[in-house]
Amino acid sequence: MTKRNQTIIQIIVLIVLVLAADAYIYRDMQKTKQSSNNTTSVTATTTPTQNATTSSQGIVYSGNGAKVELVPTVPDNMPDLNRPITVQSSASLSADAQALMREQITTIEADLKKDPSVLNDWLQLGVDRKIIGDYQGAVLDWNFAGRLTPSDGVSFENLANLYGYYLKDNTKAEANYAQAIKVAPDQTFNYFNAVAFYRDVENNLVKARTIAQQGVSANPSSQELKDLLKSLQ
Repeated sequence: MTKRNQTIIQIIVLIVLVLAADAYIYRDMQKTKQSSNNTTSVTATTTPTQNATTSSQGIVYSGNGAKVELVPTVPDNMPDLNRPITVQSSASLSADAQALMREQITTIEADLKKDPSVLNDWLQLGVDRKIIGDYQGAVLDWNFAGRLTPSDGVSFENLANLYGYYLKDNTKAEANYAQAIKVAPDQTFNYFNAVAFYRDVENNLVKARTIAQQGVSANPSSQELKDLLKSLQ
């Protein structure tokens, strides 16, 4: 096999990894965008106010028309968007693949410098840092994503996987699996991933069955979760 063919194969494998991670993160991208578009600007019919005020949720109420505008609130202590891009040898990426990842990370960082309130950019940045082996950078990005949008479970699910399978910190893995299920109880893959962790990593079938039963209770119409629970009996 020529060096050129080896490089092409490595890049294809990298793309597959990114797409798999994207499926993990962008499970409902269009719905998220639609929801964002529907809530960014709302014309209210309530009694107009005379002076603009801002709530703790970042919502601005303006007078003479009672326009209600959702203003993204960016938490303090944002991760360093000039963090060195260091590809770890354990990532086993070719020179071309490394260049591709550096370019992608640099592009996302530039976008976030312009608008740090975009959740999906933080999620993808964490994915890219994980691919190059910068696990601590991924932790910073996903922790911030969780603070930016605490009602979205994807950042917690990503952290749980990273802690459980890469950083070998089962306590933090458990905490993040639990948080992902708490904020997104209707996302069945959260239960499947948590069950796999308890079954395969902690060898705790009792806890795995408890999580599966919790999933069935929260999603009684899910045949997949019912089958999962049955397989653990």
